[in-house]
Amino acid sequence: MKRCNLKYLSIFFVIVLVCVTNTSCKKCKKENNILDRPSNVIFDDKEILSWEAVKNATVYIVCVDDKEYVTENTAYDLFNILNQYKTYKIGIYAKDKSGKYLESDTFEMEYEVKSPFEIEYKKM
Repeated sequence: MKRCNLKYLSIFFVIVLVCVTNTSCKKCKKENNILDRPSNVIFDDKEILSWEAVKNATVYIVCVDDKEYVTENTAYDLFNILNQYKTYKIGIYAKDKSGKYLESDTFEMEYEVKSPFEIEYKKM
């Protein structure tokens, strides 16, 4: 009788182990579908933000302080947005409209407008 219970208990633990392993593998596969963070980001003297295309991304979200701007291009003109003398927090991340891929991490930087002729930016 004890031998039979031990056999069933062993089978139960094997089934639980297989279920847990299978669930965690699905989670790993989902995590591997995260888009890459935008790279080679350039902010030129005309206040145009540009970056390399991210594989499988369909849109990019450019964040300036608390506002978001959506583009399908790999560049965004911020000239009319950065119109005050202050430090702006700027970010960019990639998204996939289909939902097959999770959005990327955000590339972040600060951009300080000191005067019409004195501009500075720093990568974070």
